[in-house]
Amino acid sequence: MTVDTLGMAVDIPEKLQQVRQNRALQLQSTPERLDLLYYTTLLGPNMAYVDTYWRNAKESVQDVQRSVLEDQKQKRKAAMLKRIYVTMAEPTIDDQHLEVYGEMAGILKPEVDETQYGEEFLTPDLLLGQAEVVRRAGDYAKAIEMYQRVLEQDANNTRALNNLAWVYADKLNQNLENALKWAQEAVQIAKDRGQSLSIPTYLDTLATVQIRLAEKETNPAQRGKLLDEAEQHLNEADRATARLPQNAASVAKHREEIRQIRAQVTTMTGYVWYVGYGSNLSEQRFLCYIQGGTPPFGKDSNRGCQDQTRPKAEKPIKIHYPLYFALPEGKTETSLPDTFSALRHID
Repeated sequence: MTVDTLGMAVDIPEKLQQVRQNRALQLQSTPERLDLLYYTTLLGPNMAYVDTYWRNAKESVQDVQRSVLEDQKQKRKAAMLKRIYVTMAEPTIDDQHLEVYGEMAGILKPEVDETQYGEEFLTPDLLLGQAEVVRRAGDYAKAIEMYQRVLEQDANNTRALNNLAWVYADKLNQNLENALKWAQEAVQIAKDRGQSLSIPTYLDTLATVQIRLAEKETNPAQRGKLLDEAEQHLNEADRATARLPQNAASVAKHREEIRQIRAQVTTMTGYVWYVGYGSNLSEQRFLCYIQGGTPPFGKDSNRGCQDQTRPKAEKPIKIHYPLYFALPEGKTETSLPDTFSALRHID
């Protein structure tokens, strides 16, 4: 005698009980649960139904397990990517390790949906790491955007200030006035905080900005001042007892740039500046005077110069006095006041 799941007294032979027990084990259940299924479905001993029911249940459990495992895998990848970003944001990391971690981030990044993690990937350190990845890929606009987002959270973040200045000066050669301000702030804050290992790098960036400004400066005195200050910052970086390996090579490179700019200025002082206006601002017309030929809409052919070297430089000037010809040439007797003229540098 035994009692079924519904509380009914049922005589079940011992042999049948063993069969029921074996069947229940095969279905990963119990005889009582199978009895309940039997009475619930009112389909009699429909073992096919029972087998399908438990197989579907098992597959559902496996789907959940796979989902959990995939979620855990994604979380591990996200955690690893975060650690890489933080490491890349360290001011003490050298170029060799930065390249290795950048490659690792490039592999993991497509497999991690950073938007699923909300603000987790938007902390200053993680943004700095992401900026390094896109900067190394040549996406300077995206890197600048990330540096600016870091500064929105931490206006005194020296790494963001320095890198923002460096991208504008070394890669884009634009927005140099702001780049100078950011580079100066990075150096001063780093000195105040005693960030000795970062200071040589920041000094080199400051020198880079000043060199780019000197290249664009037309005032000789101001250009010389910028180059002198840049050289002083490079000397200070060289005197540092602690510096990153790449800093020495970068300082040497920028010292050579200063030397070349000064040599170019010295050489150019031996040339002649030709002042042109009006139609002579046309390069095609001007070259006819040097290399010979008749300019467009011209009547006479020019024989050219003995030395037909093309102009080495040109720049605009504004003459704040009337332009006056002492003797008429026949071709023109025009005088133009306050003419915006082009200077062409020739032998």
